[in-house]
Amino acid sequence: MSLKISVAMATYNGEKFVREQIESILNQTLKPYEIVISDDASTDQTLKILLEYQKKYPNLIKVIPNKNNAGFVKNFERALLNVTGDLVALSDQDDVWLPEKLQEEYEVLERDPNIGLVFSDLELVDETLNKIGSSMWKYHDWQMDGYIKGVDLFKQILKTNHVTGCTIMIRKKILNSLIPFDNRIHLHDYWLAIGASLLSDAFAINKQLVLYRQHSNNQIGGIKKTIDYNQYIINLQKQKEVLYKEFMFRECLFEFVSNHTNDYLINKEVYKYVTFSKSRFELYSSQNAWSRIIDVFKLSFKMNYYDKKRAFLKDMVMILPSKFSLKIKLIRFSIIKKLKSIFARESIR
Repeated sequence: MSLKISVAMATYNGEKFVREQIESILNQTLKPYEIVISDDASTDQTLKILLEYQKKYPNLIKVIPNKNNAGFVKNFERALLNVTGDLVALSDQDDVWLPEKLQEEYEVLERDPNIGLVFSDLELVDETLNKIGSSMWKYHDWQMDGYIKGVDLFKQILKTNHVTGCTIMIRKKILNSLIPFDNRIHLHDYWLAIGASLLSDAFAINKQLVLYRQHSNNQIGGIKKTIDYNQYIINLQKQKEVLYKEFMFRECLFEFVSNHTNDYLINKEVYKYVTFSKSRFELYSSQNAWSRIIDVFKLSFKMNYYDKKRAFLKDMVMILPSKFSLKIKLIRFSIIKKLKSIFARESIR
């Protein structure tokens, strides 16, 4: 093996599943050079478990304990900043890798130096690894296979990301241009995928190389559950924060694109997404009904920038007064529930 593989794992209160994930890495047909694990101040037995593995495999596993909880993006950043291999594979704490995962991804990167990023599909499973979906890509009605020009992948995922972090293997020289993460980055895998697509070509392995476990504690999951009214109200209150993060992410992306490509059309398209995200954030921030009506009217001309039809329809519901009675809120909720039945395959953003 001429190129060394590092695995970067981030953990937090993952005592229930982390052993199974580590064992699946240890059982790869192609062994990694190192496994670097950053623990984000877990309060359960996660760190104890990790230290046991480090003691058992001192030349392979490096554990980075952290006293303060920094969140999953900065936690992954700590792991990524400490890897030393030529190729870096990202690992969550609760999945299971199929034995050939590293082998298949390594062979792609070894074969073609122009490829800087390789990723695969995932199989959706429940807590006990029972199959609940054929593939993540089919669930999201997205498909790629084989060699992809970087600019083509960039265009594919600019609207929404389909490259899941736990499937990624990236060249260290590409990774070094993308870390440390700007504070505006709230989705590390999206940043790595779209950033790498600007700096190199990519390869999609049309196989499920990861068992992607769905459970109540997922940081980022695949299948959304039905929500009741109380949860809807909580989600609505959080939507402003979510849209702000999306706006900040795209603003950061625009700056990165401006510094790394002179392609006018790409810069223009990314800037359109920045203004689109800003408009949605302003809609949810406005306390004036007329302003919200105008905002929705403007957004109606930007339908192509919505990931899901329901997202625009949710924005239309924002025209209703935000500070009125419970009856208004119930009307909003009823509309959203109706939209869910119309677009049953689309998950709420």
